[in-house]
Amino acid sequence: MWLIGTALFATLFSWVVLSSMGDRWGVLIDPNSMIFVIAGILAVLLLSHRKDTWSAVYRCLCSQAHILTPQERSNVAGFMHTGSRAALAFGILGQVLGLMVILMNMDDPAKIGPGMAMALLTLFYGIIISEIVFNPLYKRFAGEPEKGKSPSVSRAPLYMSLAVTGFIIASFWVCMTSVTGSSCTEQRREQTMDVSEQAFGYDKDGVLVVSPTGAISPAMDGN
Repeated sequence: MWLIGTALFATLFSWVVLSSMGDRWGVLIDPNSMIFVIAGILAVLLLSHRKDTWSAVYRCLCSQAHILTPQERSNVAGFMHTGSRAALAFGILGQVLGLMVILMNMDDPAKIGPGMAMALLTLFYGIIISEIVFNPLYKRFAGEPEKGKSPSVSRAPLYMSLAVTGFIIASFWVCMTSVTGSSCTEQRREQTMDVSEQAFGYDKDGVLVVSPTGAISPAMDGN
């Protein structure tokens, strides 16, 4: 069932992305953000679990979960729980790093985009890996829940990361608004300077005229 659910999600997600983004679906692929999240998850799993747990996980991937002992199933469940939390943690960490890049380059709009991409895509990858890969497998191997409670991973980090995402988007909007306003102000200032640099004079009838070339012709000289 997990494979069916994953395939259904991949199909629906691909359909939504292709129908809404068209040829620009490549913006969702960022190798640096993906490597950051996956490498972080692997590092946490290697530091947190022993060789026998990795062996049990390998047997699960080889469709040998039915031969696992209760202790091995518990170890696999802990492995998946750790992976789910690590995915969210490194998604949030990448988001914080992206926010730092944005704040350090507020005066350079060209560098704000990469920071925003890192902040959003690392969280995107972390949520996908946590909720589609690790959390369902954790519920599968966690066994019977106690007192009617369904085993699940805490959603507090996810809610916090969504709040940080809203803050990043709001900060980006404020930054873009200020940059656009400054650009418009600078254009108006340049236009005013161009007008002030034009030459003024009077024609033979005493009427004030402006020379677009910046030089007053003899005919415009009132005296």
